[in-house]
Amino acid sequence: MIFGRTPVFFLPCCVIIASLSGVVAKPPEPPETPDLSEKKATTYLAAYGYLNTTSHHITKNDLKEALLKFQSFMDLPKTGELDREVRETMLLIRCGVSDRPVEGSIDSRIWHKSILTWNISSFPETIPESEVRETAHNAFSTWEKALSINFLETSQGRHADIVINFLEQAPEGSHDITGNAVAETVGARIFLRRDHQWNIFPKDSAIDSSNLFQAFLHEIGHVLGLHHSHETNSVMYPIFTQTNGKSDLSASDVEAVRGLYGVVQGTAELSPGSTEKERKCPKSLNAVMQANNQHIFVFKGDHFWKFKNQKVVQGPLPLHQVRPPSFPRKSCFSGLSQRSQNCKRFSNQQGSDGFVRRTHHLRIRDGQEDRTVQEGREFPENTA
Repeated sequence: MIFGRTPVFFLPCCVIIASLSGVVAKPPEPPETPDLSEKKATTYLAAYGYLNTTSHHITKNDLKEALLKFQSFMDLPKTGELDREVRETMLLIRCGVSDRPVEGSIDSRIWHKSILTWNISSFPETIPESEVRETAHNAFSTWEKALSINFLETSQGRHADIVINFLEQAPEGSHDITGNAVAETVGARIFLRRDHQWNIFPKDSAIDSSNLFQAFLHEIGHVLGLHHSHETNSVMYPIFTQTNGKSDLSASDVEAVRGLYGVVQGTAELSPGSTEKERKCPKSLNAVMQANNQHIFVFKGDHFWKFKNQKVVQGPLPLHQVRPPSFPRKSCFSGLSQRSQNCKRFSNQQGSDGFVRRTHHLRIRDGQEDRTVQEGREFPENTA
């Protein structure tokens, strides 16, 4: 533009202001590289099955191949370098079992029993024992849906098939290198870090905490013989994160466990017209009780059945094989009919009283005399 004889030029105001102030915008600084040395990374790769340690000398090519295997399993960019993504993944909370187990390793075992008992011998610091046990019950029940195996809690830790321990430190022979392995399975022994911040998903959502149900579900999978999966939607994925607190088995989990044990024979819920009489509750009973987890236990002779939501979910099962911690030392039963609106009363081993739900859905005959059931003895046959 020209005013009179003098040309005037207008520059963008942002350029003028920048030149006057002398301020130049700096590019954002890259995030700090996670603190994980090459030595620790090499040990990590060896511990979790990516690097063969039979050779005393590990070459750069050996390390690159191991990193490529790790990146492939964890679905990371395949660079073969100890880059940021690799370091960050190695520092995540995870299971302490190897990702690439040796053929014939201990977690390749298969159980040849239809009933497996379990016991929790020690507990974490931050969650009440009752909630820990309920979470374990739910995890075992989730696996029961895919298996012809019943999991029963027992107070006899020495004789339990599966024992769960919360320890102050990793068990002897642990693969944990970074200190981030918070759960591990050795044979049928499940170890979890006692001082770790566990949560009961989804009630708690602390970023630095881990979901206890997810850990139980994962480690039980190892006890059953399953290895780690590279699929992030699988309960057997080795990394424990707050975002994948899965509440059920994936299709690949079900396929994997049934590949070991076969397809489940029968379901917890009987179909109409079913002739599977062994799952039905007997017409006459000796005792009925309700546990803290809302399951109803029905006793007849030396067997018992487990109900939930008025359906048989387990049974008949032999009474002598298991006595859960919540099992009462004495149980008294008064016969009730379908017309009765009363409840049955029992005392547990702590001496506190409890009541079971109404039993209008159970066929129990009138006039049956009260019976006392002593711990460890068979129930007397019904003679009414």
